[in-house]
Amino acid sequence: MPETLLMPPRRLKALSAETAAPEAQSAPPQQFLRLPLESARKLRFYDRPDLSELVEQHAQDKAQLTAANAALRQVSLTCAKHLI
Repeated sequence: MPETLLMPPRRLKALSAETAAPEAQSAPPQQFLRLPLESARKLRFYDRPDLSELVEQHAQDKAQLTAANAALRQVSLTCAKHLI
């Protein structure tokens, strides 16, 4: 049997706090989810606050590289037509 970890699911915790009565919001009940240890490690990785900035920067860089690649391809095709 693989290793498992008990971990409070944040979304369920947030939902229970949002739908609870105002006096119950101060102490929402604890809920836990059993999941494989490797999955918990992956979830912790994505829970990092700087990860969203990293993903956004990566998307911008990828778009710039794609545009530059398309421009260079167009120039090379134009030059190749003149050589023929």
